[in-house]
Amino acid sequence: MITVGKKAFDFCRFNGIPIEHNLENAPENLDSYSAAGFIDKIVDIWKSGEPSRIYMVAPHYKNSLIFYPLVKQFLPLSPEILKSHMDVDPESIGRDSNPMKSSYTYVDSDTTEVSNELTMMIAKLLFIHAFYELKASEYSSRMVAMKNATDSAKKMSKRKTLQLNKERQAVITQQISEIVS
Repeated sequence: MITVGKKAFDFCRFNGIPIEHNLENAPENLDSYSAAGFIDKIVDIWKSGEPSRIYMVAPHYKNSLIFYPLVKQFLPLSPEILKSHMDVDPESIGRDSNPMKSSYTYVDSDTTEVSNELTMMIAKLLFIHAFYELKASEYSSRMVAMKNATDSAKKMSKRKTLQLNKERQAVITQQISEIVS
C-alpha cells in the first residue's frame, strides 16, 4: 500500500492495512509540477519490481454533488486499462474513443524505447487526472458544506430576529397597555 497524504495514511493504519510507502506533504494547491513528484515516486516504486500492479482508489468527480470512489488499475498499462480510464462515465459508453483512424506510424528511434517512454507518459497523465479529480471532489465537498452552513446560519438569524421582534413587540404592547390604563 502506498498512501498519499495524512488521511489515507491514518485510515490504513487505523484499519490495520500494512503500508509500504507513505508520500506526505501534498500541497493544498496541487498542480502538475508538484503532482509529478508524487507520480515519479510511485513509478519508481513500480519500476523497482516490488509491486506487480498499481491501483489507485480515488473519487471520480462527475459534478458538484456527485462523486463516488473508484478503484482503477494504473500500471502496467494495457488497452483495456486505457479504455476503462476513458469510459468511466456511463453516458460515454458507445462513444468513439479513438479519434485517429490512421494506420500509419512513423518512429524515428527504437520502438521499444519510444513505447516505454509513451507508456510512462500516459501513466503519469492518468495519475495527474486522478489527482485533479480528487481535488475537484474535495473543493466541491467544501463548497457544498459552506453553502449548507451559510443557509443554516441565515435560517438561524431569521428565527432569532423574529423571536427578538416578538419580544420587543410584547414589551411595547405592555407599555402601551400600562399607559392607557
